[in-house]
Amino acid sequence: MGHSRRGFLKSTLGAAWTAASLLEQAVFRAAHANAFAAANAGAKLFDIEKVADGVYGAVARPVPILNCNAVVFELSDGVLIVDTHSKPSAAAALAAQLKREVSGKPVKYVVNSHFHWDHSQGGAAYRKLSPKADVIAS
Repeated sequence: MGHSRRGFLKSTLGAAWTAASLLEQAVFRAAHANAFAAANAGAKLFDIEKVADGVYGAVARPVPILNCNAVVFELSDGVLIVDTHSKPSAAAALAAQLKREVSGKPVKYVVNSHFHWDHSQGGAAYRKLSPKADVIAS
């Protein structure tokens, strides 16, 4: 079985085309997510419902890739938020919405109930918004 330049290029470029296609899709999806986040920066992505004094449920509205609710506790010196959502833009949107609708107090504590991506991927946003906040996770 002989090897040819054409066969070598075909096998090599085939893998390169596949990798380039995957990279292009990743870039496209990231650009789409960033555009969606920018377009919805001031949007109301959650319905915030008062459950009891100082306790709120942040129920996610049905939008793409936002599928995590949160519980918010208003404390004397800040806010505790349970679950950080499926993406940082959702976490930033909730923090902004809480400041507008519930309390201007800073986020002091963030609790991730479990490791699934739709409950924990927004943690980086809380780190930027409240660098001194305590993050609690199992």
